[in-house]
Amino acid sequence: MAEYVQPYAEALQERLVPFPTEFREFASAAPAAGGSDSGESEGSADGNSDDDWMSPWDSGDMIGATGVRDGYKLPSMHGFRMISLSFNGPSLVGYSMVGTEIFTTSLAAGATAADVLEAASSAMGVEPASLTLLCHGAPLEPQETLSDFTSMAIRQVLHTGPAVYVCEQNARCETDTFFGGSCEVIVNRDKLPNPGIATIQALQETREFVTPHRFDCWLIYTKHEVLLYQQPTEKRRKHDLLIPLGFFPPAPKWSFPAGSRRWGQLSDVWSACVEMPQIKGLMDTHADLTLDRPIPRYQMIVDPNQFVRQTARGPVWVPCEFDIDSEGHAQIVGGSRCHKYPALAEKVATPILEAALPLLAKLRRPQLLLDRRRP
Repeated sequence: MAEYVQPYAEALQERLVPFPTEFREFASAAPAAGGSDSGESEGSADGNSDDDWMSPWDSGDMIGATGVRDGYKLPSMHGFRMISLSFNGPSLVGYSMVGTEIFTTSLAAGATAADVLEAASSAMGVEPASLTLLCHGAPLEPQETLSDFTSMAIRQVLHTGPAVYVCEQNARCETDTFFGGSCEVIVNRDKLPNPGIATIQALQETREFVTPHRFDCWLIYTKHEVLLYQQPTEKRRKHDLLIPLGFFPPAPKWSFPAGSRRWGQLSDVWSACVEMPQIKGLMDTHADLTLDRPIPRYQMIVDPNQFVRQTARGPVWVPCEFDIDSEGHAQIVGGSRCHKYPALAEKVATPILEAALPLLAKLRRPQLLLDRRRP
């Protein structure tokens, strides 16, 4: 378990995947607002001001348009890898192209393509939608029954879902007003970390507003709310409110509980049904001791009132904290102060949190920094 817990900002800076040097230098070399580094205003080929990204209607090219008004391009983490298969019933083994074992799982005879993908995704702790089963290079239909695994392989799409970027506030961008499709968006800088602190978490997404037009937008995740505005064009990149510096640290590869699912490709909601009969026994015993009858109120174990301590200065709320290691194991901290019933909290809350960690690691709105941390 973690002996030293890094502050969030420090851990984020250390673990982020930085962009290439040339991208970071260009993005951070922002000119003073209203002009370029040379003191001359930038112009477009049609003679319009370079502020036209804020008013696309001026040129008339967006009237009735169906395309996307693109923002500046960011590096991408998307890619794929091929996994060869070996089946020696009931064992199904996946190997990388250099022969390294990636996963081992069990598979019944007469399995379908869908069964293979479900077993492989569960063994690897990845989304089923990121895997495609191929035979001689062609995708197989989910209902097809399989026999010859020597001609099959799995193509895994890496880094599925939206890329999450780590940014800092651009101190030289003086405007707080940004175009938002068919309206102006006022961005309150006070809700963002100070300039020079790269803890702003944001992702880029194409959004459609009240008009039929679509725009590349920034979604900024703060502690209190989500801020959204149109991402500027390549020409206006140095005038953006954000300076993207790299990718959010990759999520740990913790195996999913059996039956885990995501509720839609655009949904950031995950669920799993995990049987924990020992939890009910512990809670029943606790209910007997505390006379929590006739209706057992099991939710009291997570009631915030159970974390309140009376001190000389009045009641103090003490959060229940856990140290999470790189393997996804949790350990409650705080001793007798962690809960009104610390022994019970350790035996009940710890396994529940450990079961939930693989699902929490999949969240991207916002993404959590979980491993080797104290949440």
